Amino acid sequence: MVTGGFDGGLDIMVINTPASTSSTEHITVMIGSVTSELLANHRTGNEDPTQNYNMVQCVGHISTLNQTLLNKITAEIVQSMLKPTLEFDEILMESFMYPRGMESLLHKYRFENTDDMKERDCDFDIQDIGHAQILEIVHLRRIILDTQSKCKRPDQPDFIQHVQQSLHSVESLMYDLLKRLSVYMEVPSCSRLYNGILSKQLPNFKEFFLRFKTFHTITNSLFETAMKTGQNPSKYFNVEITLSDTITKFMNSNEKWMHQMLLESSSLQEFRMTLSGNDKIDESTLQPSSKVTRSSSFKKFNQERKNRLRISHRSL
Repeated sequence: MVTGGFDGGLDIMVINTPASTSSTEHITVMIGSVTSELLANHRTGNEDPTQNYNMVQCVGHISTLNQTLLNKITAEIVQSMLKPTLEFDEILMESFMYPRGMESLLHKYRFENTDDMKERDCDFDIQDIGHAQILEIVHLRRIILDTQSKCKRPDQPDFIQHVQQSLHSVESLMYDLLKRLSVYMEVPSCSRLYNGILSKQLPNFKEFFLRFKTFHTITNSLFETAMKTGQNPSKYFNVEITLSDTITKFMNSNEKWMHQMLLESSSLQEFRMTLSGNDKIDESTLQPSSKVTRSSSFKKFNQERKNRLRISHRSL
């Protein structure tokens, strides 16, 4: 049984049945319909590209003191959202660079650590060479990193406009990526390997679009509040308790999404294998996963692993 889903996110349940054409087609059609619905819902909510950014007009109509405060609050919210978004992008990149998951990676490690050319014979399929959408994922990662850098300089002129433009690019690119990948749900002859990758990542796509929708709602309310109460050059603008609570819950949910992705990651599997000292995990000797993913040792391992797999080195 395979399940997927987060708070308010997508829930998918597929019962493991004996392999057959009919069951495979049924699962493909089911997940394909979910993908189509996700794309349609996002498109419907974003027919007007400027709809989610109209409140940026308030910039320039509030005091310098409050503009600085608004920029800092916005930067903090954006950073909170982009942290799991970057992790999701890098998980996608790994999935398409090493489509057979642990099998691909273990083969890669053995290949790199042996001098015997005969042992380097591999049975990689064409899928192991790469995938065209990797370029889009790399491009998306670059924009996310650029936006994170902008958020470290909230005192820059036109900060909010520039960040909003970058976020619009991130959202549009993710939508286009899902649309292109959805072909694996619609064309039965396409690789079931990639079909499986997309079905596994659908909950994360759903979470991504949910985050951005909530972000637009929060920032529009925040900008409107700043515009109404932020003209005083010596007094901070008012933020209602309900809006403050919404922002806090949003940032906590971003952290929860990040944590959930790490719990399901190949990186955590490898880390726990490293701790156990062999290819099999002895659950009784390890800390609970919920603690491991937040540990400094795992964070260091996760980043070093990305460097080793060249995920952090990909560029256009």
